[in-house]
Amino acid sequence: MASFRSQTGYNWLHRWLLDLACCRKRSQSVILPTHVSGKTLELQKRLFTIILAQIIVVFVTLGAPMLNLLIFIFLKVFQINDSWYQKSPVVAAVNALSPLLGSYHSLLNSMIVIWVTKPYRYHLLNMLGIMKTLPKRPFHTNMTSRIGMKKVTGL
Repeated sequence: MASFRSQTGYNWLHRWLLDLACCRKRSQSVILPTHVSGKTLELQKRLFTIILAQIIVVFVTLGAPMLNLLIFIFLKVFQINDSWYQKSPVVAAVNALSPLLGSYHSLLNSMIVIWVTKPYRYHLLNMLGIMKTLPKRPFHTNMTSRIGMKKVTGL
């Protein structure tokens, strides 16, 4: 089984994000930490996926109406002949759906958080009566800290 870091899909993305975060040029090499376990890297990948999904929701639900508004302001300020803009059925539909799309931002973001976060998903399914019992240890409730090796409960 290949290690998690050796997968090409994650490696180039992680390298690109490190370049972006550290303001490095592409020619400089990025050294990945070797002391990080595979489980930690898997959790980081899952966190990145969750954050990426939330960013996409923001851009779709808030960015599309803002782009529509900016196009409208641009056409009005520069007095461009916008008869095609006023008569287009697609533009009329976008104008009508923009406030609706913007209002779904918080609902979609909450649904994505519940869908991708395992403890929240299990609790919701249990509340709705779909799942009567929780799976055995769906997430860690008892962890041992590495500093002093004391048992930490309730995480």
